[in-house]
Amino acid sequence: MRHEYPPTEAVLDLSGETSAFSGQLQNVYAYPGRPDLLIKVVRQNFAAERWKGWRGALKRRRRIGVLASALRTVTEHLALRNNGVFPKRHVQEFVGFVETSAGVGLVARALRGRDGGYAPTLRSLIDAGCWGPELEARLDEFIDWMMTSPLVVGDLHAGNLVLAFDAEHGERLVLIDGMGDKGFIPVNSLVPFFNRQHKRRRARRLRETIARLAARAKAG
Repeated sequence: MRHEYPPTEAVLDLSGETSAFSGQLQNVYAYPGRPDLLIKVVRQNFAAERWKGWRGALKRRRRIGVLASALRTVTEHLALRNNGVFPKRHVQEFVGFVETSAGVGLVARALRGRDGGYAPTLRSLIDAGCWGPELEARLDEFIDWMMTSPLVVGDLHAGNLVLAFDAEHGERLVLIDGMGDKGFIPVNSLVPFFNRQHKRRRARRLRETIARLAARAKAG
């Protein structure tokens, strides 16, 4: 299938578009005319809102600035591809970059749920009271895969995992954000043992958070 994107000199106008999702770091838009793709753009006021004080000043002066998250995502995608077949079952696929009116956009494969809509986050499902044995089994499967993969995870929470479904891979949890080593010295990228220990801690904290969220949802 041929993918057609705007030519390099074109700027994709998102000024009239409403974001499909919005987080602290970025807004996510449907790619105009391409229902299989999403565009992730760093919120233009992110640095001013989040990077304050002398630490923020240092971050803003970095050559890559607020695009550091995109760099980590691309780095992990290349590392996973270098390790073999890209794990589409558990990691959202990065497709490329596109210049937009809101800034540089990271283009990613859109993930859908059983109803054909965008795949819901694990957090939204837990808040809706859907946590149970089936979802827990999906989480166990994801964590088992994560622990045996070379993936470096900088952030793992119920908001960056979605429950996706398609004919090829069935229903499973997919990581859509939070990839890469955030450390000044990337020890998790350099030493597999440290990476596994880091992911083990992240998985434990995720389970603890889910238990609290599920109990709160059950209590109403």
